[in-house]
Amino acid sequence: MVAGIAGGLVWQAQAQAWFALKRVLVEAPFHQVSQETIERTVRAHRAASLWRVDLKSLVADLRGLDWVARVQVSRRWPDALVVRLWEYRPVARWGEVGLLDVRGVRFHAETGEVDLPLLNGPEGSEQRVLDTYRLLQSQLTPQGIQLGQLVVDHRGSWRATLEQGVELRLGPGNPQPPIKRFVDKVLPRLRPDLASLAYVDLRYPNGFSIKPKGAP
Repeated sequence: MVAGIAGGLVWQAQAQAWFALKRVLVEAPFHQVSQETIERTVRAHRAASLWRVDLKSLVADLRGLDWVARVQVSRRWPDALVVRLWEYRPVARWGEVGLLDVRGVRFHAETGEVDLPLLNGPEGSEQRVLDTYRLLQSQLTPQGIQLGQLVVDHRGSWRATLEQGVELRLGPGNPQPPIKRFVDKVLPRLRPDLASLAYVDLRYPNGFSIKPKGAP
């Protein structure tokens, strides 16, 4: 009985030596998350042998890093961990502190000044607002006009702001017809004076109104 236990301890010691964790391979490109941050997170989970590493816990900690959208961690015998990491790709700011990725998923990360449009809306409206922004921008791009902001409120009323600082009041419902009216009716008349306008109200079915900047 003693010999059996001793043999088991010897085998365990040999196994730990054979499968000691020696390498961490990061196989996905990354831009926002530093190599040092990944290595530090992995080191916190080092174990005596490869098969003792808690992969589930390691994935959770890597997934908690800023900018990390998805993580896969696997063992590569006899001595390596393979980390595959995918980052969020931001396409817009959301509200005061959030960001949206290309799929309309909201996330939070430390950023400096970023040149991205500002979107906002009720909880759960991220994908809809992003899709609407893309549709409206596709109508404005041929005119050389860029949207700086797009917001929908809890009543479903839309408001856009151009990069020139002009607010477009689009109203409730589908915002595409008001944008088309802006392109077809407003721009041909007011393009030279666009930057001098505070807002263009497009909530009228067959017309629009304007307010110059500085007007009471």
